[in-house]
Amino acid sequence: MSRAYRHTARRVRERYGLRLSWRDYHRLAQQIYERLPELPTQTARGNRLILEYPHHGRPVRWIYCPRERRLCTALAPRRTA
Repeated sequence: MSRAYRHTARRVRERYGLRLSWRDYHRLAQQIYERLPELPTQTARGNRLILEYPHHGRPVRWIYCPRERRLCTALAPRRTA
């Protein structure tokens, strides 16, 4: 298993309380790649994108690398005032 997967799975577990399996990780990366033109995104460092995409029914904020077609990490949930 890749280092990026282990890092992302740990972040999703810590920040959202959700499990991210190896299969989920690849499925999400593929779905995001296919839907990328229609998803609202923000730019992050270099060619990475910040986007919100659901996982197990909850919106999760991801950093996605379109060049490598992989999820880099999960960001903390948005705080509501």
